[in-house]
Amino acid sequence: MKRTILIVLVLAFASLACAFPFAQGTPAENTETPVVSQPSSESSESPDSQSPGESGPDSGLLVQTDGYQFIIPDGVASGFQVTTYPEVVGEQDYPYWEIAPEYVEFTLQGYALQDTFHRPRILVYPAARYTELQNGAAESISRIQAILGGGAMTQETLPYVPFFNAGAMINARPEVIPSGNGRGVRVITQYGQALYHINNTALFYLYQGLTEDGQYYIVAILPITHPTLSSSEDPYAPLPPGGFAFPPFEAEVAEFETYFGLVTDLLTNTQPEAFTPSLTSLDALVQSIEVRP
Repeated sequence: MKRTILIVLVLAFASLACAFPFAQGTPAENTETPVVSQPSSESSESPDSQSPGESGPDSGLLVQTDGYQFIIPDGVASGFQVTTYPEVVGEQDYPYWEIAPEYVEFTLQGYALQDTFHRPRILVYPAARYTELQNGAAESISRIQAILGGGAMTQETLPYVPFFNAGAMINARPEVIPSGNGRGVRVITQYGQALYHINNTALFYLYQGLTEDGQYYIVAILPITHPTLSSSEDPYAPLPPGGFAFPPFEAEVAEFETYFGLVTDLLTNTQPEAFTPSLTSLDALVQSIEVRP
């Protein structure tokens, strides 16, 4: 990512963070009682029930239920739970980021990383209804469509997570990748409500895409780590070899710009297998997603 874009990022993020009502920067969770569907016996019993697609992983656990299908590559997770959440509309006095149509969430169980800020999950929304209900979703879906139509991928044009009450501090390795019956945008990112060090607790792989017919909006949030990043909540804790020091909070904007630029370049230029889970495996998982309910 170019340095000029990162300067804009720092300034824009500082303004954005002031608008968020919760100091902890946690993603909003739907508090309604979910209706839980049981995974099919084929998908939940054993990794032996696998059917990798041509662009999917070499082996893994096939998730196949009610028209949804994907393959969890070996070493990423050992199972899943699927949950359907009811629609939440504005007149119910929910904050804007919780407004959403009925949607399906697949939570990955036995994930390769534990004690991370984000839960590993794949969410599927009806795109048109989400656009009607929530301006943030409408904007993100519009950005995805523009990029898939050949538009540039910059900090100003990348889609953001509409149900997070926080903003992205970095967006490394932006790339358009296909899913089983669609396409979308993948980045490695970290969200927050204030400038903070990039760390292995909060870093995650983010995919946002649309099915080829435009009917469904897919979001994958998958924690990921890199050996040069700290897992400590203390931004000034000792760093692993090759890590970059976070500037003092009283530092000038240029110092933060340099820090985020160095980390972004490192994550962008490193080998896919240096990440845990490997970037190759997470891309393969997303490439295997098919939504045909």
